Amino acid sequence: MLAIDLCYIITYIVEGLIIYRYFTTIYELKVKKAYAITFYILVYGIMYIFSKCDSVIINGATFIIGNFLIGFLFYRSTLKMSVVHSVICYMIMALSELLVMAVIPVRFDDYYNSKQQGYVFYIISLSVLSKLLYFAISRYVSRRFAGHKVQAEHNHGLMLLGLVPVLSSVTILTLTIVLMRINASDDVGILVAFSSFAIMIINIIVYSVYDYNMAVSKKNEEMLLVLQREDDLVNYYKQLDEKRSDQQILIHDIKNHLNSLLSLVSDDKCETAVRYIENILNLKELNGTANYSNIPLVNGTLNRYKIMCDKCSIRFHADIRDGSLNILDDNDITVLLCNLLDNAIEACDGIVDGTVDLSAIVKPEHNLVLITLINSTRTEPVMDANGEYVTSKKDKKAHGFGVKSINRVVSKYNGDSTMYYADGMFHSVISIPMAG
Repeated sequence: MLAIDLCYIITYIVEGLIIYRYFTTIYELKVKKAYAITFYILVYGIMYIFSKCDSVIINGATFIIGNFLIGFLFYRSTLKMSVVHSVICYMIMALSELLVMAVIPVRFDDYYNSKQQGYVFYIISLSVLSKLLYFAISRYVSRRFAGHKVQAEHNHGLMLLGLVPVLSSVTILTLTIVLMRINASDDVGILVAFSSFAIMIINIIVYSVYDYNMAVSKKNEEMLLVLQREDDLVNYYKQLDEKRSDQQILIHDIKNHLNSLLSLVSDDKCETAVRYIENILNLKELNGTANYSNIPLVNGTLNRYKIMCDKCSIRFHADIRDGSLNILDDNDITVLLCNLLDNAIEACDGIVDGTVDLSAIVKPEHNLVLITLINSTRTEPVMDANGEYVTSKKDKKAHGFGVKSINRVVSKYNGDSTMYYADGMFHSVISIPMAG
């Protein structure tokens, strides 16, 4: 019967949407969303074909195997947990169908059987009510498994939102009872069936909109944290630059005093004293820090990271050509260099003969500035479904903002950034067009 086939097709589509939301809540996609959706359609299309066998065992096996493949191949889930979640989803779905069949009295069957389209209405009622219950329970279970990922979202608004599928089920059940009491015609039954499906789809849309809004809110919060971190970083390096200027003044004064003393001693022909003072004047501590650039802020920043690299036995080299970074604001220079070098030093940690090589040059023939950072790394970084590198730190919520800050600065100047791994080295290449 065409109506029954259509009902089953819609039911399998809804099941696919529910499973998609289940796995996406718990795990991150490791492929592009388009690939995952295509595989969902393929898997649930095969499930629908096997459902024609009218075998509970075959239907259950295809459901578990299909969802296992979805979880294991397309999400960052282990083989064991993919099996566990597939079995859990099957148990939830089976329990939902059994509960709904227990709720609908036998006398409803008598009514349905007395109508020309009675069996169709019965199947639709069972399908809609069971999928609503399946959706509500699976959502709750998935959020429990997600744990810290959704911890901040447990609020009164979410509790009220949980009433939507409950009230929807009550509404559909009420419509079904009314349909029986008034001995409605087939046309009215079709309208009730259509309304039931519409209510089920509305539930999914409501929760999808809610999750989308939560995702947008989370991104906004992360951006605020990034901006706050950048402000703190800029203020720190401004203070560091001021201290460096004071240090240079002090060193300059000491040099003047020593030069005066040198002149006095030289008049008395005290060659030993002269050599001793000359050695003092040539001390590294009195010569100050290295000058990498004509921008004081850049020098202060790079000297700090040079010290950090020396402590970690990392070879540090910087080639900053004059005029290469003058197109950037001081704040953006700080954010860009600090985040690039923080990530590079973290990647080099524990590597024998680790290297960090930073360069910034002007390409007048292309009218752009090319900033390149090449650093050693232990392993190839992991990328998410969007092609972005995932932080290796355990506390992913508190970290992973560095690349976002870099991209924000690059976008501000209409630039382009490329990051890639090759032969044990991680390359970060940034090109920024010059004004005019």
